[in-house]
Amino acid sequence: MRVKLVCGFLGSGKTTLLRHILEDGGEDSTAVLINEAGDVAIDGAVLSRRGGLKIVELPSGCLCCVLRADLVSTVREIYEEFRPARLLIEPSGIASPSNILEALETPDLQEVVEVEAVVGIIDATSFLDFYDSGEMGGFFLDQVRNSDVLFVNKVDLVPAETVERIEDILGELNETAVVFRTFYCRAPVPEGRRSRETVSFGSHMHLDTLSLKVEGSFDRDGLRGVLSGLASGEYGRVLRAKGIFCTPVGRVGFNYAGGPLEFEGLEGGSGSRFVALGRDLNRELLMERLLSARLD
Repeated sequence: MRVKLVCGFLGSGKTTLLRHILEDGGEDSTAVLINEAGDVAIDGAVLSRRGGLKIVELPSGCLCCVLRADLVSTVREIYEEFRPARLLIEPSGIASPSNILEALETPDLQEVVEVEAVVGIIDATSFLDFYDSGEMGGFFLDQVRNSDVLFVNKVDLVPAETVERIEDILGELNETAVVFRTFYCRAPVPEGRRSRETVSFGSHMHLDTLSLKVEGSFDRDGLRGVLSGLASGEYGRVLRAKGIFCTPVGRVGFNYAGGPLEFEGLEGGSGSRFVALGRDLNRELLMERLLSARLD
């Protein structure tokens, strides 16, 4: 079973890339393992609208630390139950991929998996802010240094000189990775076995989280009003937020990664859920505002 690891900071575009890989690579023979930092899983529900795709979710914890043992057993179970040709792993945006790669190399999995090239996604709209402030820490270096391929994503939203500076920094951190400039993560994803030596920086970013799962329908305009406050700082410093909401006109998926609010229509499913990650979050205020947009 070929295993491809797709890593990147919060909101960089990992789920978007998974969609492209699935569209281009025969999803009937592919399984997806998703790990999210909050207690409520979102990405699996977004991807699950795709036919018979096999999706396994491990929310509430990080694959690179507290769920590492679960990762080994889950990968083994996926292989034995589904026998997919390929397994795509999307760890949380604050994961250190070195620990995941080391887990995939354990004796229990050596005869089961073949690790493909690791893809790391860089958000061009926020990279320099975090890099210059020193906030990203070791987990970010771990993502960049252990990637065989780096996508500098959202290049359509920043000036050319910003992209050039990002590429210079990435070249200093990982001089052998193949770098692509992308928007919506559109670029060829290399095949083949990983040959790079794994290096570990042993650091994890700790963020405040809010996870909400609720029944009932929400007013879409009311949601927009509440969620527009994510960027203003009134709920604290929100780095990433996403959710799925039931509305009178159907379910909608929501994404926020420091830029404009993004909504998309979703088919099927039930219930609403929301996850936010950041620093100094005012959980009570954000939860109160969200519930105020509920219709029943």
